[in-house]
Amino acid sequence: MPEPLRIVTTTANGTARAQTGASRTVDWLSEHFPDPKDQREYARQKCVEAIGSALERAMETANLNRVGLAAKLGKSKSQVSRILGGAHNMTLYTLGDLLWACGAEVDDLVLSPLGVVQVVSEDATTRVQVDYPSKNAVGGTVL
Repeated sequence: MPEPLRIVTTTANGTARAQTGASRTVDWLSEHFPDPKDQREYARQKCVEAIGSALERAMETANLNRVGLAAKLGKSKSQVSRILGGAHNMTLYTLGDLLWACGAEVDDLVLSPLGVVQVVSEDATTRVQVDYPSKNAVGGTVL
């Protein structure tokens, strides 16, 4: 699974800096995916990755591996792997079953605006690099 969106803030001389001070939002999704079809595909992929990651964290918190999760649900390990990997079009009922098995609530899932990043900097010399998973992009964009 690609790494989730992350923001790396560095000063003009290249040293890392804590993110404090004034902020602004950046809509990099529209900039990098101007076609709504591409945005929709990105949103789908991002959803699969985010739900998969959230479920993996819930499993870890519940001290469950895929074998244990499968046993609790009465499914095979391969079925659970397909569901968590996005190869299976999961229903909301299946998501509910997975959350139940992990002792988690749907409220425990973290939702954020798609393609909008909060950029925090203290002064104009700060560079922010946004790295994001994408089928069309490599690396990030310096703003």
